[in-house]
Amino acid sequence: MKAAIEVEQAYRVDLREVSGLGWRRDPATGRPDLLAVGDSNGTLVTARFGGAELRPTYTGVRGLPRHLTPHSGVEWEAVAGDAAGRVLIVRESGSGLVVLAPDLTFEVDVALRHDWSSAEHLGLESLLLLRSGHLLCAKQEHPVVLVEFAPKGHRAHGFGPEQLLGLEESFDVPDTGSALRQVAVWELGSDVEGLASINDLAVDGDGKLMAVSSRSERVARLEPAGPGADRVEASASWALAVTQLDRREGPRPRTEGLLIHPQLGSFVSVDTHDQRADNLYRITPPWAPPAAG
Repeated sequence: MKAAIEVEQAYRVDLREVSGLGWRRDPATGRPDLLAVGDSNGTLVTARFGGAELRPTYTGVRGLPRHLTPHSGVEWEAVAGDAAGRVLIVRESGSGLVVLAPDLTFEVDVALRHDWSSAEHLGLESLLLLRSGHLLCAKQEHPVVLVEFAPKGHRAHGFGPEQLLGLEESFDVPDTGSALRQVAVWELGSDVEGLASINDLAVDGDGKLMAVSSRSERVARLEPAGPGADRVEASASWALAVTQLDRREGPRPRTEGLLIHPQLGSFVSVDTHDQRADNLYRITPPWAPPAAG
């Protein structure tokens, strides 16, 4: 399919690497906040928009256990939120889910048990909230797979419009001390084997899964997959060369984050070594935006 991703607006978020994008409903205003995390400093960015102006707030999360503090190397790789205002963050090292209360204080750290839990790098790189306390994550590479997590005793549900957590719903947070376990794994089918990595997940207006790849410089639409399937296929993909985003000379920035939201719009974020360069972009997408409601 012909590429049609265009940049509307560029912003600078004060994170060395914007490794993941998401959203939550602000419990005070009822409006959606854009969420961004970086992999090194334990800071959560919540941002609102006034016209085209980005208004970020930087929160150093209070109450983090010692092993999750910045000096321990937080490696926050993905972020998502819900209608109650909670924020959930995937940490790569040790494979865990950090849950923040609506006031953005630490609530619980949940272990994510999967076949690659011991991997120090190239672990879980994305996060999508499902109903019944289930999660969908992507293993970044070596291998690139989608992984469904569920509480103990739950069976896999698969992913598709019926399984996705809705814009008006709250996530079922696991109890303290519990873990979420791998219940299903999907490899990439022949149509999506060209994705050399998956760096973030989002959902389009048709309830289809969207994946961004930094190594392949593409965004792909993935078809729903049931618990009995072992592969996931793509119905479309679009080029997203970093030169579309940043034409500066120097090391090539890597596309790390993807957000699609009916009120906020569509965004990608990049990892760039230039601390003055833009690293968050509002884009005009060729895919359908989610319906509000």
